[in-house]
Amino acid sequence: STVLDIGAAAGRWSLRLARTAKHVTAVEPVAELSRSLEDNARRLKLSNLTVLPATWPECSVEPHDFVLNSHAMYGTADLPALVRSMEDRARRCCCLVMRMIDPQGAMAELSRLVRGHPYDSPNFTIGYNVLLSMGICPNVVVAPVVKRWRDGDLDAAVARARRHLYLAPTDSSHDEAIRGALSRRLERTPAGLRWPDGSRSALVWWD
Repeated sequence: STVLDIGAAAGRWSLRLARTAKHVTAVEPVAELSRSLEDNARRLKLSNLTVLPATWPECSVEPHDFVLNSHAMYGTADLPALVRSMEDRARRCCCLVMRMIDPQGAMAELSRLVRGHPYDSPNFTIGYNVLLSMGICPNVVVAPVVKRWRDGDLDAAVARARRHLYLAPTDSSHDEAIRGALSRRLERTPAGLRWPDGSRSALVWWD
């Protein structure tokens, strides 16, 4: 089978899939990550992996058997359009990997504070319901392992929160409130600050 990996980053999925697939096409717009993926493919002697340093869905790609988007949908303003663009290039199956946020976690609290709702991005809760509203009834498997974020200090935790909230680098209007909430919610451990959030991934796929 052929696989199209959208937002492949440094190749977490692409490098593994290339060991068994006929061919993998990895789309990654960040130059540093696409170069790292190419270097990793050469190091592993994977001749069946093509890296496209381009932005999805503007790039020109032929249809593939499977189309995968793993954690590369969070910044999109139009999730249905992204899903349709994946279906347009898929012969057999589309796959999304989305994070499942903890509704009682610190990130949900910060999202309510900044956005007025607990969702920091088109994560699984939003994504699954969007698919249903589009007439897609997907299959779902949830990773059993719960991961907890850790940061070395409060500044690093605030920076993480800002990234997840997609705050502009020049927008510091929420920093004081974010810092206050994190000071209250994060647990101090010998290894640094641990978030209370339990983060898991959900693999969602449909034919």
